[in-house]
Amino acid sequence: PVHVAWYGTFVTTPAVSKESGTVNVKTEVINDSGAAKSVTVKTSVVDAKGKTVAKIESAQTIAANSTNSFDQTSALIANPKLWSPENPNLYSVRTIVLDGGKPVDDYTSQLGFRWFKFTADQGFFLNGEHYYFKGANAHQDHAGWGDAVADSGFFRDVKLVKDAGFEFIRGSHYPHAPAFASACDHIGILFWSENCFW
Repeated sequence: PVHVAWYGTFVTTPAVSKESGTVNVKTEVINDSGAAKSVTVKTSVVDAKGKTVAKIESAQTIAANSTNSFDQTSALIANPKLWSPENPNLYSVRTIVLDGGKPVDDYTSQLGFRWFKFTADQGFFLNGEHYYFKGANAHQDHAGWGDAVADSGFFRDVKLVKDAGFEFIRGSHYPHAPAFASACDHIGILFWSENCFW
């Protein structure tokens, strides 16, 4: 009954540079039981080689049939490996929920340390470097399957775009499946996820 809400983690990097970065993790934890629970959330930031680079722990009492949000920020992480299309360095954020000291749920989110900005006169910058977009539009449907595409199909499509020399995909014209975005992160593709407004 005590668990991370569906899509209940939100991971950001409030401060990131070539020298250091911090990670903020907001985790919604649900207590579906009829009694208050003493809940601890342990969060670890782990690099691609499995080394833990930051740990955060916090505890709250969650009332019966309630949802609480845990807001955790790491200490500075020195020299994070930055994510870019050329070097798609990814970290994992591992969240473990304990009810009375006993692990009852866990969730893993992927994370890339990166920052960007747009300027009116100079365009787009990623990690302080100027970028021209070379990319394509992509739907997430396949002939004969419609939208019922396997995750491996998303990975194959994103890899085809990358192998063609592109580093940017505009997701036409709606939010794509989380597996599509994950494939972009792993392969090294900048992804513009659109909302539909019709």
